[in-house]
Amino acid sequence: MGQYVSVFERAGVSGERLLRISHAELEELGVSRIGHQELILEAVDLLCALSVRTLAHKLGASAKNLQNFISSRRRSSQLESRTSRRLPNDLLTSVVDLITAAKSLLAWLDRLYLLWFLH
Repeated sequence: MGQYVSVFERAGVSGERLLRISHAELEELGVSRIGHQELILEAVDLLCALSVRTLAHKLGASAKNLQNFISSRRRSSQLESRTSRRLPNDLLTSVVDLITAAKSLLAWLDRLYLLWFLH
């Protein structure tokens, strides 16, 4: 399968194009064996699944971090009974991390949906 790397590079196949590649395009690139086409397309599907899984894991971890921070903050504020209403930087950072993870996952899912819809 390594023989196709230089062919893909010369043709300028980007990651985004690879996600949309079809049997016909693989044939045009010189990947004539059906078995090789299937292996490439299966690897692309696995890459998509892995990316979505990784992004979903990051989202879950960010949500858990935020939940833990809020829980510990509640316990400590009950003990200290502070009157300060100012949000700590750690909380704001946790919220930004959660939003960033959600945005990345949604962008990836949107891209996958668009690719599915266009085929």
